[in-house]
Amino acid sequence: MSNINEKQLHELFYKLKNKEKNAYEELYKNYSSLIYRIAFSILKNKDNSEDVMQNVFLKISNLSEEKLPNNYEASWLYTVTKNEAISYLRKNKETIQIEEVIENGQEKEIDEMLQKDSYEKMISSLDKIEKQIVSLKVDIGLSFKEIASLLHIPIGTVQWKYYKSLNSLKLLIGNLSLFIIASILCVNNFLFKNRKKQSNIEQIRQEEIKENIHIETEIIQEDSEKQELNKKEEINLDNKKEQYEASVQQNVETIYKDNNDNVMNFVLLGIASIFLCFTIFFTIITLNHQQKKKDKTSK
Repeated sequence: MSNINEKQLHELFYKLKNKEKNAYEELYKNYSSLIYRIAFSILKNKDNSEDVMQNVFLKISNLSEEKLPNNYEASWLYTVTKNEAISYLRKNKETIQIEEVIENGQEKEIDEMLQKDSYEKMISSLDKIEKQIVSLKVDIGLSFKEIASLLHIPIGTVQWKYYKSLNSLKLLIGNLSLFIIASILCVNNFLFKNRKKQSNIEQIRQEEIKENIHIETEIIQEDSEKQELNKKEEINLDNKKEQYEASVQQNVETIYKDNNDNVMNFVLLGIASIFLCFTIFFTIITLNHQQKKKDKTSK
């Protein structure tokens, strides 16, 4: 059953107090769906919501007549279900996860704003009554009249608070969108600068590598030139050595030849000197002999 009939609900609780037959079954038949949806709006889990619904009806069946409400039964039923769901969360240490927002053809505008991961954070900015109204309207799909009956506040107040909350959420989403856009721009700027920095670093590394390769190439070329030059110098040295040895050999031969010539000349000179001495000696002897002979002749 989707609509809350306050008169019918009041009569059902009256029957429960008087322990009338089938009162509990009739309450379960007509309002189990509503209790389930209230629980699901908090738990966002089908199985857990089923458990809470069963716990609520079990609690109602165990309550004494004095603890059952005398009026405002819809509001009491909502409060009991909400408290049971919250208690269930605490006991099981679960967190609310948004799975799906119940579609409502008349509330497409709010449905477009509700995102799975941000819904609870958005409505947390509302006050307690506004949060309850939005949850009952959007999550459960209750009418303003049903919400007014559950919360026991005038229908005009429900409508005013709902649209006020809607405008607050629109403003929040607008600010959030601006923040997200600004964050994205900042992140993109940071990533761009980081990529540029990495690119510059990589470029510097490439330039360093190229420079090192160039230097190594020059060193290798220089070494090659030095080796070639050394080879040429070695060849020149070998040639000079050969030339020097040839020159020395030639000089030696020349000196040897000159020495031989000098020896020969010296020998000839010696012979000539000896011959000259003998000539002079014999000339002197001859002159002496002639002088003696001349002297003898003159006597």
